[in-house]
Amino acid sequence: MDLGEIRAQFIITSGRQDLVKTVGEDTNTDDGANFYINSGQRLLDNMIDYPAQLSRYQKDITAGTFTVSVQYLRSLFTVHVANADGRTELINKSYEWLRNEYRDGFDNVDQGTPLYYSAGPAKTSPQQRDLTSENYTDEFTYDHQDIVWGDNFDYRVVTIMPPPDGTFTIVVAGRYNQPVMSTDTDETWWSVNYPFVLIQATSAALETAYRNTEGFKDWIGAIRLSIDGIDKDSILEDMFKPVKMKG
Repeated sequence: MDLGEIRAQFIITSGRQDLVKTVGEDTNTDDGANFYINSGQRLLDNMIDYPAQLSRYQKDITAGTFTVSVQYLRSLFTVHVANADGRTELINKSYEWLRNEYRDGFDNVDQGTPLYYSAGPAKTSPQQRDLTSENYTDEFTYDHQDIVWGDNFDYRVVTIMPPPDGTFTIVVAGRYNQPVMSTDTDETWWSVNYPFVLIQATSAALETAYRNTEGFKDWIGAIRLSIDGIDKDSILEDMFKPVKMKG
């Protein structure tokens, strides 16, 4: 089911006709329901680890690039870079280690094959959210080369060192949340594979707006029963993964 179909069924289930428009050509278009649907989906993402969350983001980066912004990344597992010579797994280092190792500024480092990565604080604080690469000098002068400007709160920044000396493909593997749905034809893993569970989670999100603790708990209990099989599938897969022997 896509977003429009999920919304229509949610309205039938909840009886909340006020969450869609009901007059003229806009009949059944969103008027608040999508907020609860996306909130329910994020609730599901946080309740259970499921195989579809394991994904990778790939992007070509050019020479001198040392930051990559990755959307919906929840937990970062590994980072690789690849070119015609092969693939290299980067070594995870703390952001402080990178800054101490390359004290002259990330843009002054000799380029080569990247060796290290960090998912560190490359964005400014909320207090400085309005700063850009054009106006940051209103507040400070130095140590700005590795900042990623903007309000991209649903992005995480991966910093790599040294900067590549040519075009590489970077691969960021990890656990990703499902994307926010906004148009009626949008689909996610939850909406396609478990639409009823998504509607249950949407109803749970709605109960919090009512401040109905008991209603919320009832929906969470129903959701846990529904997703129990998904969790068991993940456990079963783990049982057949190869075991590394010590010694």
